[in-house]
Amino acid sequence: MVHSLGGGTGSGLGPYILSMLEDEFPSCYRFAASVFPQAEGDDVVTSPYNSIFSLSKLTEHADCVLPFDNTALTSIIQRQIELAKKDSSLPQPPANAKRFALENGLVASFLSNLTSSMRFDGLLNVDINEITTNMV
Repeated sequence: MVHSLGGGTGSGLGPYILSMLEDEFPSCYRFAASVFPQAEGDDVVTSPYNSIFSLSKLTEHADCVLPFDNTALTSIIQRQIELAKKDSSLPQPPANAKRFALENGLVASFLSNLTSSMRFDGLLNVDINEITTNMV
């Protein structure tokens, strides 16, 4: 599950869905890719509280929580855009792309790379249990 911890929907509904999945499928592993809100300049006043309350439920119902810092995602996207402007040989972001779409694509790319060893055959083929063990 990929969700944000700053808003009400991602911080409340996300852990609730994880608890429902745990009840229905107790033997399946549950990954939560959680995007933490920005420390400064966030437009939602309750973001820090939502994050803390959500974390207690995530540790209870998720087997692995992959935290993403919204500030770091934003700076990575900004650097990619600046480098693409300077060097035309680099992949160019779409002209009408929103920052959220680019950040979501970055998180999706990370998750795809993380789970590629499960999806493709090879010498380094591992299952999801080994991924969570190796990440600790």
